[in-house]
Amino acid sequence: MDLKLSDLYLFSLMVIISLTGILSQKHSSPSWKPKSRPAQRDSIVTKNEGNDVKLTCGVNGNPKPSIKWYKDGRIFDDKKRSKTKLHRYSLIMKDAQVDDKGDYQCIVTNVHGSLNFTFYVTVIKLTWPLEVEEPQNQTVNEGDDAIFTCRPLNDPDATIKWVKRNQTGLQTSIGKTSDILENKEMLVLQCYNERCWTLCLFCW
Repeated sequence: MDLKLSDLYLFSLMVIISLTGILSQKHSSPSWKPKSRPAQRDSIVTKNEGNDVKLTCGVNGNPKPSIKWYKDGRIFDDKKRSKTKLHRYSLIMKDAQVDDKGDYQCIVTNVHGSLNFTFYVTVIKLTWPLEVEEPQNQTVNEGDDAIFTCRPLNDPDATIKWVKRNQTGLQTSIGKTSDILENKEMLVLQCYNERCWTLCLFCW
């Protein structure tokens, strides 16, 4: 089969382009994936006790970067913590406890360079059962103020949510925000009709 000069030129050009692509791929230092938390500088992780914590350092690079994890400046040994999994570029800690709080640093490395990023992990301890100073029933004249107090006794970090009860059930709307004082433990209502039938709920 006879090859024309133009065909040989085209073939040579394709080979050069292919080799250039291969060579360029070999020179790729680690870089964060655009949607990863390190790329977005999203370093704060807050979880309630018992929830799972997943830290991911999504990275590109060729050759494929290796990864090491550190906690509070020391190498993290996943074998010393039960329910821990290292999967690709993620550190997964199931059933997080308060002791898991700390600074977790990932370091990704290949022959062309390295990157590092630190997550600041906080685990909030939940107190259960929650002891509550519940609001008391009140009888007031129409137009007067009714003051209800709802206070957590054994968990100062508990979140207070006021909900109004009516004939159809519970409603999350309780009135104007000015009705609830800054400390959230006290609700002040100006009573008319059945507005002062209330219920106090707690949630996290």
